[in-house]
Amino acid sequence: MYDVYGLRPGNMGFSETTDFINFKDIGHFNDGVMKATNFTSPKHGAVTHLTKKEVEALTKYWKVDLK
Repeated sequence: MYDVYGLRPGNMGFSETTDFINFKDIGHFNDGVMKATNFTSPKHGAVTHLTKKEVEALTKYWKVDLK
C-alpha cells in the first residue's frame, strides 16, 4: 500500500508480490479489487522497526538475499 499524492482527492495504491522483486499493480482504494469493507476513506500505511533477527527470519522465509 502506498500514497498516490498526485491524485485529487488523494488516494492509496496497492501492489502485490510473491518475491519482493516483481510487483503487480492491483488498483487504488475503492477501485478494482480494493473495495472498502469497514471504513469510508483511505488510511495511511505504517512503518515499523524490525530487529536484526526478524529481518533474518523474513529474508530466509521469502528467500531474499540482501547482499
